[in-house]
Amino acid sequence: MGSAAYQGTTRAFTASGKVKLENDAAQGKLSAKAEGDASLFKTDHHAQYASPSATIAGKEVATVDLKANATVLVGVTGSAEAGVNWNSKDAGLKGKANVFAGIEAKGDASMDNRVLGVKTAASTDGYARAGAEASAEGSLGKDGMEAKAGAFAGAKAGGNLKSNIAGIGVGVEGEGWAGQGGEAELSAKMDDGKFKFKTSLGASPIVGGKAGFNIEVDPTEVAKLADLSDEIDELVEAIKANEQAQADYAQAVADANAIRDQILAQTNLFTAEVNSFNSQINDVGNSVLSFLGV
Repeated sequence: MGSAAYQGTTRAFTASGKVKLENDAAQGKLSAKAEGDASLFKTDHHAQYASPSATIAGKEVATVDLKANATVLVGVTGSAEAGVNWNSKDAGLKGKANVFAGIEAKGDASMDNRVLGVKTAASTDGYARAGAEASAEGSLGKDGMEAKAGAFAGAKAGGNLKSNIAGIGVGVEGEGWAGQGGEAELSAKMDDGKFKFKTSLGASPIVGGKAGFNIEVDPTEVAKLADLSDEIDELVEAIKANEQAQADYAQAVADANAIRDQILAQTNLFTAEVNSFNSQINDVGNSVLSFLGV
């Protein structure tokens, strides 16, 4: 049957905020992060389903995981973050800040599968917002650089679509804008062992939009393609072994039935011989009694 879960909350006239400071001299990290929101209305909904593993001949061949989220917000949200890392392995600088005031509705859905150990995934999201927003983000380190900045006042609606097969992912995004603003982004870096490239550009004097695409390569997942033929061979052998086991079982049942039939035949023959012997004994007894005149 699998497992399913749902969680939903709705709140009105709320405000929250938090500040987080980290100073880890041993790891060579220093960072500060602050975020908060004040909402007239906010509702969040989350759903998830995980299927049971599909198996063939006792071997797991596929799993499916589905997720969906939806949020509606009327209010103000914002966050700011800055950090420096002087550890030789991850040395670099990063910082970002964003603020939004207005109304926003968004939702997303994703599906993750594994077939014979190879990962495939797809996701999509959509959103619509009206208000004012501004953001800036940047990072620089030995693994690459990233820069993004933008400001907008008006209404936006857009979405993203991503797919990933065996560690190679491609995504596209698009937005329609009604208002004034501009935005640009360029990123090329290694992140958690994955190569990621992303670029987008948007402009709107009055009516316009934004378009972008991204590529992600996970060498670990790509390498699993080399093992796919072995996985298939193992599955075929498991199926053959299972079929042979079923054939052996069927033959054993047939042999047992044949032995049973032979035993029954011998039993019937023995019973017939015993009955014949009893009949002969009775005949002899009757003859003796007749001779004696009894």
